[in-house]
Amino acid sequence: MNFALDVLGHYVYIDNMTKGQFKELREAIDYSQAKLAKEMGVTIRTITRWETGEFPIPRIAELALRSVVRAALEKTEKTVSGEKVKKDLRLETKPQKH
Repeated sequence: MNFALDVLGHYVYIDNMTKGQFKELREAIDYSQAKLAKEMGVTIRTITRWETGEFPIPRIAELALRSVVRAALEKTEKTVSGEKVKKDLRLETKPQKH
């Protein structure tokens, strides 16, 4: 397990999600930082700090983002970019019956 101290002196678990992966998933579902912040219940500045690497991305934030992405994919049924996101999220894709 990897831990780091944030600027407030709190220990934060650091998962393998990078700032680039975080931003890529947000952009894959066409969410602005403001929209994602509202959905996750954090400030826009917090999203910015995670995406710039100013703050480490807590595990709970990664899980929240993945949940938002799953919900967005279910709503929009994107096929092209959605398949890449599903692969990145390690979601199972069901084979279509012909």
